[in-house]
Amino acid sequence: MISVKEYGELLTEIDEIVENNLMDSYIKVGHIQRLIRKFRKNHVALVIPSIKAIVANAYNLTPDSLSIVTRTDTIKEARQMAMWFYYHYTKLSFKMIGAEFDNGEHRFSHCAALFSVGKIDDLCDTDKVLQKTREIITKDIQIYYTKVERKKLERVFTIEN
Repeated sequence: MISVKEYGELLTEIDEIVENNLMDSYIKVGHIQRLIRKFRKNHVALVIPSIKAIVANAYNLTPDSLSIVTRTDTIKEARQMAMWFYYHYTKLSFKMIGAEFDNGEHRFSHCAALFSVGKIDDLCDTDKVLQKTREIITKDIQIYYTKVERKKLERVFTIEN
């Protein structure tokens, strides 16, 4: 997981490359692409545990309980909802989304993630309670990341000043 300090260093590094290369009228695209890939990879590492925790909290479960292989409706629905949010809030493939729910004994496949995303989309068209739950979780995620981004920016600015 990337720390706030590392985010600040990464952003400073990108700024330096852009500033220096714009003065030379030559942009080294490879350097910027490498930094952006690093940033995206590390950003996903920050997002993943938080989505799982927020969804589990909405269903009054623990994040680890989402990885339990069971057909209990509450756990199954919460896991499907978490997979739906992973799909919509990260750039992870279905294979990687399924792997996030690995419990050591069982690893959910890309098919489980694909099915979960489709199932939540279909159910939200008709089930108003599930639709409301998805809206509440969406707001919780937005509130959480607004706080995280604010803290990150505050720390970056205090490091620079």
